[in-house]
Amino acid sequence: MREITINDVKYEIGLSFYRTHGSMNQQYYEAFDVALNKDDPSLFTGRVFHLVKRVLDGKSYFIKEYLIDKHMATEEYNVSKLFSDNNNVMDIFEIDDGKLLCEYVPGVQLSKLGTVPIKHLKLAVVELIAFVEMFKEKGLSHLIELNLNNTLLQFNEKEQRYKFKIIDLETNILRYNEFTVKNNEFLKTLNRTLDEMRKKI
Repeated sequence: MREITINDVKYEIGLSFYRTHGSMNQQYYEAFDVALNKDDPSLFTGRVFHLVKRVLDGKSYFIKEYLIDKHMATEEYNVSKLFSDNNNVMDIFEIDDGKLLCEYVPGVQLSKLGTVPIKHLKLAVVELIAFVEMFKEKGLSHLIELNLNNTLLQFNEKEQRYKFKIIDLETNILRYNEFTVKNNEFLKTLNRTLDEMRKKI
């Protein structure tokens, strides 16, 4: 059994993966002790992700571990506290030496949803537009990048609709201008998507 520890609490690792050059090129491996060259630029910022269960009670969590730029974990943790009361943003509970203990959010990325009934998705798009607009109004657009890959959708059986959650809060002062531009483009994309949905209903 592979384990990882955060603040003296043990978690059993079910799956680990790292990303090379962005979120669309995930590389999976079975053992955390695989020799990873920390100077290898293909490791992106040296981030490794783990799907885990707490050994004590079997509760599921998601752990993001920074192998190289550990200070970025602190920055991401601090940004998450700006959204601690927002149900549409993934919670980050704890931080320990570059490791972030995050809420486990099952679902599918908006970029990978494919074709679904519009009636199931329309409300999520409307609410996502309102979220991005709120993000801009509060002057937070520079902090994180909002996009299709960072938006996870969960289907609510009771309400027969999708709800959204932002699952990546990585921040980087060197990318503030880039994030602002990308968030503006994401808002345009969402509005175009909503317009297309309205034409089909």
